Amino acid sequence: MRGRAGWPAAALLVAAACVGSEPVVPVETSTTTTTTPHVSTTTVPASTTTRPHGTVPPSQGREVDLTVVVTDEPRQTMRGWGFGISLEDEGIEPLVSGEMTVEAYTEALDLLVDEGGVGIVRIFSPGFGSTPVIEPENDDDDPFTLDLDGFDLAATGRFRLMADLAPRDVRFLLTGGAAPSWMKDGRLLRSDMAAEFAEYLTAYALAARRLAGVDFDWITVANEPDNDAMRLLIDPGTGADVLGALTELLPSNELPARLVVGDTIGWGGADAYLAAVESDAAVVAMLDAVAAHSYQTLEFRPRVVERAAALGIEVWMTEQSAAGGKDCLGDDPGMGSALQWAGWIADDLVDGQASVWLALRGVAALCHDPQGGLLVYDSARGLLSVPKRFYAFAQFAQAGPPGSTVLTVDRSGEHPAIPAVAFEREDDVAVVVVNRDAEPRTLELVVPWRGVTVTEVRVTSGDSDLGRVDPPPMVDGRTLFVLPPESIVSVVVASPPS
Repeated sequence: MRGRAGWPAAALLVAAACVGSEPVVPVETSTTTTTTPHVSTTTVPASTTTRPHGTVPPSQGREVDLTVVVTDEPRQTMRGWGFGISLEDEGIEPLVSGEMTVEAYTEALDLLVDEGGVGIVRIFSPGFGSTPVIEPENDDDDPFTLDLDGFDLAATGRFRLMADLAPRDVRFLLTGGAAPSWMKDGRLLRSDMAAEFAEYLTAYALAARRLAGVDFDWITVANEPDNDAMRLLIDPGTGADVLGALTELLPSNELPARLVVGDTIGWGGADAYLAAVESDAAVVAMLDAVAAHSYQTLEFRPRVVERAAALGIEVWMTEQSAAGGKDCLGDDPGMGSALQWAGWIADDLVDGQASVWLALRGVAALCHDPQGGLLVYDSARGLLSVPKRFYAFAQFAQAGPPGSTVLTVDRSGEHPAIPAVAFEREDDVAVVVVNRDAEPRTLELVVPWRGVTVTEVRVTSGDSDLGRVDPPPMVDGRTLFVLPPESIVSVVVASPPS
């Protein structure tokens, strides 16, 4: 049994033909292609098995359940996809704790970057978890004169990961994880310590350059500064002051990092923290994005999108997870988790106009919130597994790479709630559609120009990871095919050469 591979064509769009008596194939297409399985260097337990089905006759006479019309109206430009690193504790963050075998670690990086499309990693500063803060006592009385000798800086798992990922063109977001006790009242950062904490973050960014040879591309003040369960709380006004101090400290220390505001537990917090910096011209000039986690009510999301557009900055979704418990049995490696993640991604991209989408972890520990990870590691057996949600993430990341533009789509039909996201790329358009229903659904895809061709169809389902089928024909800018039950399907449409 295996958890990853390029599965044979039978496990692709036609695979769902085994469900009931409905043949599930592209309309007018009955021939499948095969792909060569890629054998993992790591023993990977599979969550599902792949069953070859052979050639299935085309579906005929089906009524259209959903029509998706891709318009030429551009929305946000994608910045990237990725995950976060919050701790270095064994049993929680396998990528940086040192518990992974060399083979599993290498395989994980290959999967995450090469197949998963990861290009951004969010790194917490020390003090969150068992790693101590790097400034137990104040280095000096001037937060704008930084003396690195006053900081306890050492090479860590975070820096090793950064050094390994940087050559793969991965970029990094620094998030404040904790602050020394002398800066806080309880867990709340004192307002008079805003510049001192900005210095703390700057020192860590300099340490990354010195010890890992890598610069952070962005800095945000704190992880969920509005969450009472966190070790570091920062009110919006103090957070704005931290960002204000960073506008001086980063240039004076020749650090290239740009700023991100928020990184809050929900969209309401992002709205409040963004509002606090709107009038600070220096901060806005260095601000690339407002970031939120989608853990709370979504009612504030449209307002965040509106505020961000007014300032000319991006909207990022920087953490999402389904947790999964701590009993070593809490993971759902199948399509249930994958469809949940696909729904989150589609909603954040369409309704939140997110340019960045980050999972909680790249590799989660089997016995600690496994559903927060794109991959899962069982340290007791040294096994890396690849749940279906990894392929759900990869479908979107491959369809919408950095630089692609999300296009507005119009949906109609009996099942208009089926999510669909379209990305305009350099030479083509990719559309990802999520069928969460237990029944197959017939999709009509319409593009805003004539003479286009479907060049690729890839399917994630119970029988397929990222499988391919022969593309269906396209006539007058329209194509018709059947979405398998509980599946994520990406379709690439290209104009013929001129």
